[in-house]
Amino acid sequence: MTATKRLVIVVRADPVICGHSGEARNLAEVALTRGFDDVRIVTWPIPTLQAAGLPLKPLDAVLPYSDGITVERPDPVGDYKVPDARYFSGMVGRLVELFTDGVPTVCMSLYLTPHATAVNDARAVAGATGLPMNLVTIAEAVGSDITNVVRTSVEEGLFGAAAQVFATYLANDHCVAVSEYTKELIVESAAMIDARHGTTFAAQCQRRVEISYPAIDSRQFTDLDRTRLDTVLALPLDTETVPAGLKAASIRVGGLQGGHSGLEIDRGRGNAIKLLARFLAKKASLLQVRVAHIDGGSKRNAIPRECDAVVYLPPNNLEALKKAAREFEEVCFVRILG
Repeated sequence: MTATKRLVIVVRADPVICGHSGEARNLAEVALTRGFDDVRIVTWPIPTLQAAGLPLKPLDAVLPYSDGITVERPDPVGDYKVPDARYFSGMVGRLVELFTDGVPTVCMSLYLTPHATAVNDARAVAGATGLPMNLVTIAEAVGSDITNVVRTSVEEGLFGAAAQVFATYLANDHCVAVSEYTKELIVESAAMIDARHGTTFAAQCQRRVEISYPAIDSRQFTDLDRTRLDTVLALPLDTETVPAGLKAASIRVGGLQGGHSGLEIDRGRGNAIKLLARFLAKKASLLQVRVAHIDGGSKRNAIPRECDAVVYLPPNNLEALKKAAREFEEVCFVRILG
């Protein structure tokens, strides 16, 4: 049967253990019920994924896709003299073929680096061939696109690398982020680049980036069976009315790099919740600190970047708490307001 409408998803697909591999599968399956009769998942060869050290499922545990979904793992192009680029070139080459075979195509890239780059390169090459092309591109950004690439580039003064990420993102027909929080990260990081170099990425991102919540089966989050939850944690708490005469203060741990709790958990990045808990545990009894509220983290699979607490303590201990916070700043950014 000749295809009439195609969806191409460029992603690190199964067997990678990652939210995007699951999202790609869900998008692919749903696309078959939304008028697409040809769905391609373009991803990396299994040996390449294994060599990268990514967390992988056992191959025999990967479930089959429905008919109409094809997973493509293009072979590398070139010899050993072109090490990493061989696989990238193979992916770009296959995308060019899919973009120019006459089938109307929507192409979505999950992760900007390197997947959105591959899509943009393939689109440019396809256009240069002069062949007819009916293509719409969508680039979806996640938090680690920013924390792993852009922020590192900013910290190390690599303007070109950061600019490449934003320019690649904005070159797509549609730019989406997986959450409002991710969009805030994108705009915030773009503003840092703009402030240093006079670019205008932040305004473009603020205007163009829309929210596209990941495609998930919501049934797993409704009518929950407590026996099937990943973790149920219940801790006894002793509460009391705030004694008269105590002064309130707010404490924040922030400025941390954060990251993906699966892919970047081994990089020694600080966890704001843990750091604030350690700080309070050391000073609570010494300074007669009572914790009234603590709040940190944004999602279950992200390393928390910030954490806030509201505490009460005797007024004459506030300066000692501020001094302890200044000493703790050697580890992370802590601010006391009171």
